[in-house]
Amino acid sequence: MTDEERESGGLTNEDLKQLEKRGLLTFDPENGLFDMHPLVRQYAYERLSAHERVLSHQRAYEHLKQDNVGSPETFEQLVILIDIFHQAVSSNNFKAAYEIYVNRMEHQALWNLGLYQTRLRLLTTLVDGWSQQPANNDSEQLAEAFKYHAYAEGYS
Repeated sequence: MTDEERESGGLTNEDLKQLEKRGLLTFDPENGLFDMHPLVRQYAYERLSAHERVLSHQRAYEHLKQDNVGSPETFEQLVILIDIFHQAVSSNNFKAAYEIYVNRMEHQALWNLGLYQTRLRLLTTLVDGWSQQPANNDSEQLAEAFKYHAYAEGYS
């Protein structure tokens, strides 16, 4: 590893192979993606500052939204869309999460597939996160509107 790579936190191919050999990293050749062991991911995540966590979720959201999953037609597409939704919420992008939920998941996927508990968890995650944000006219109005929407949908 060069000094520049070390300073930037970059990993060489040899580093990745060593992590994979030790079971700390897995590689999916079909998708060309690496994934960390869940304990390693948790350890690394806990060491991030709150700001770094939001930034990491923003980067993940920006990356995942490129998958351009419209209204999901398969369970696999729904899983990707739920991940995009969670990354939007975790990066405090509540408008995007709300639009994903209402326009792409709510009726077509969650309701039609009978995923009522998943639907409730998504709504709760969104409303809780949104309501913890500092009040401004925009977010306050949207949060209130969404709360009423969520309650009404719960009774439908």
